[in-house]
Parts: sequence; C-alpha cells; structure tokens
Amino acid sequence: MIDALTGQGIDVRHACPTLSVSESGYYAWKDRPTSPSELRRFWLAGEIVDVHKASGGTYGATRVRAELIHGRGTHVGHNAIEVIMRSLGIKGLPTRRLPRRRKAREDHLARPRWAPWAQDGKDRLEQLRLAKLAEQPARRRRVKR
Repeated sequence: MIDALTGQGIDVRHACPTLSVSESGYYAWKDRPTSPSELRRFWLAGEIVDVHKASGGTYGATRVRAELIHGRGTHVGHNAIEVIMRSLGIKGLPTRRLPRRRKAREDHLARPRWAPWAQDGKDRLEQLRLAKLAEQPARRRRVKR
C-alpha cells in the first residue's frame, strides 16, 4: 500500500504515519529477501498453471494434485493447491454426472409384504377401512367415497 502511495508522489514520511506503520518497519519489510516458502509458492503456482493448461483447463485441485504427485513427483498438500488456484482465479470443470439408472424392481421388492394392501391392492385397503368403520358406533358409520 505504501509502495502504491509513493508511486503516486506521496512521500514515505507522510504515508507511514497515515497507515500506522513505522518508517523503519516499512524499510525493513521492503529490503527483506523473499522467504523460501514464498519462493516455493511462486514456483508451485507456475507448475499448477502448467498442469491446468495441459489438461485443457479441465483439471481442478484434486486432479492437479494427483498430477503433481504421481506425474511430477512433487509432494504438496491439497489445501495449498486450492488456495493457489483460487488466488490465480483458476477453476476446473465440474464433474460430469451421468444420469442415474433406475433398476427394474419386481413387485415383491417394490412393496413390503407386511403392508395390508401389498397383496390385493386398493381393494384390500378399502376392505380394511370399511371393517374399521363397522367397528365404530352406529352414529359415526359414514363412509366417505
């Protein structure tokens, strides 16, 4: 941020206090060499882009990781690849899901045997309903059709 402000002509002495940063801290950060983990992340970003382009832009983080581990011998975690791909704006294509096939189910598998209507269909269910109504007192013996 301070670099962007100094690029616009604002002096470092005015930019640092505005952002609550000491001048010595800013210059220490600016002169600090790149850390090994950051260098590896830059290198890994290049490898990820290469694998993604070689796949025609179809590989996501899981397949990129598999290619890096098995194809190129680079050991890297899944989350690191996801973070780098997200920061670069790289996405794989969604998985192509095939339509589910429904297996032909036989009638004895489709309905449980313990169900009262499983054997005779709706007629048996109607008989049970009428029998239950017959057990009720006479004034409540109305049958709905």
